[in-house]
Amino acid sequence: MAKDYFQDIVPPSGDRPIRPTTRKVPIAPPNQPEQPSVMAQSAPEYDDDDISTIDAAPARGIRNINMPPRARYRSSTNELGETPSTGSGRGLPPKPRSKYSRVWIWILAVIGVVVVGFLALFMFRSTTVTLTARTQTVNFDQTSEFSAYPASSAATGTLAYTVATTDLQDSETVQSNGTTETQMKASGSITVYNNYSTASVKLIKDTRFQTPAGLIFRVPADVVIPGKQGSTPGQVTVTVFADQVGQQYNIGPTPRLTVPGLQSNAAMYAGIYAQSSGSMTGGFSGTQPGISASIRQAAVSDMRTRLAQRAAQYVQSQNVPGSVAFTGLAEITYSDLPDVVATSSQVTIGESVHIQVPVFASDAFAAVIAQTMAIDTNNTPVQVIGGTGYGAQPTNTTPVALGTAPIDFSLVGSAQILWSIDTTALAKALAGRDQSVFQTVIGGFPGIEAARARIEPFWSSSFPSDPSKIKIEITGPLTSSTAKGQ
Repeated sequence: MAKDYFQDIVPPSGDRPIRPTTRKVPIAPPNQPEQPSVMAQSAPEYDDDDISTIDAAPARGIRNINMPPRARYRSSTNELGETPSTGSGRGLPPKPRSKYSRVWIWILAVIGVVVVGFLALFMFRSTTVTLTARTQTVNFDQTSEFSAYPASSAATGTLAYTVATTDLQDSETVQSNGTTETQMKASGSITVYNNYSTASVKLIKDTRFQTPAGLIFRVPADVVIPGKQGSTPGQVTVTVFADQVGQQYNIGPTPRLTVPGLQSNAAMYAGIYAQSSGSMTGGFSGTQPGISASIRQAAVSDMRTRLAQRAAQYVQSQNVPGSVAFTGLAEITYSDLPDVVATSSQVTIGESVHIQVPVFASDAFAAVIAQTMAIDTNNTPVQVIGGTGYGAQPTNTTPVALGTAPIDFSLVGSAQILWSIDTTALAKALAGRDQSVFQTVIGGFPGIEAARARIEPFWSSSFPSDPSKIKIEITGPLTSSTAKGQ
């Protein structure tokens, strides 16, 4: 019969009563590796507090072996020595969260935003038509002659001009040299008004202006006063000089000066008048510090050089959208201003310049240029864009009375004739049309040299029905609306 291997740990059966027995359980520290066998280990240490009482000896057999406390201890902890959660699935470690789930959510969100932005870029981008304006280069020489007439008397189809006028002053203080007997006339600026007619009025050189006190001042050159517009009088600023020498003409601002020469025409006498916002100065009669001729000549030359630069700037300022002016056609008149004693050893001398310049309407000017140069514009408005050496020169050496007489001039240098494009009409012509007729529509505008269109959104095959949603861009060498003179 096979030997029972548990007989050495189970007390033999007998008639003696069974006594309660105690068993000491070894204390196993957490995470310590399991010992190979109780039989093979040296005697363990025991904890007197961990004692279980057995009421009766168990029946023999391997199925009735009780699990030692050490095994129960190990089964209640996980491999890391942690106690599992007590919820559902007690005794199992919690399922770890995936750290990649949130990353994928963000990636998908970013992709969605990019896709929406990409679609919005095309959905809201304007349909654009890019045009190249037609141009033609022209070269002028001395034989390119033209004529212009005062706007008040110009016939239909001829080139008309108006006159822009201003006065400028400059001064310089120099060292005096001895004394001299001086007779000087006072001078100053006045603004002349035309509240008489819508046509311009010309006042000839030496026209008198009289103050309420009876003092007379005269203009040193012809003056053209623009006509009034509605209830707004035309006006021009000029420099006047006292009729006589002496300090008595050094007066302050004057609210109204009349023109004695117009008294025979009551309406004109009342409608043509002037006023001064500054003082008349420089009037003198007596002895004052003198200036040598060489010093005066050098100072006057410097002042006139500066005044010439300012005069050219004034002419260029007339080149605004819709008008064109040339420095070469301006009439400039210089005058000496009275000397003023600055200190006991210094004198201030001054110069003034009176500027008159003819101004042309840019569209009419360009049309005449194109017609004279035999350029077919197909009845399309054109502009003149100045190029190298572009300018105008009078053909007569004798100055004319600007504002009342015609002027003859020639153009020099090179320029470009630039065709205008009616972008509003083009947008209306394209609105709602299929892209297949684009070039046909463009052909109806002679001013267009080349064109291309980008319709948005890209899947659309026709232009927006609203003309305001069609953006038109014009490219080319120049797209200025004025022809600037030199």
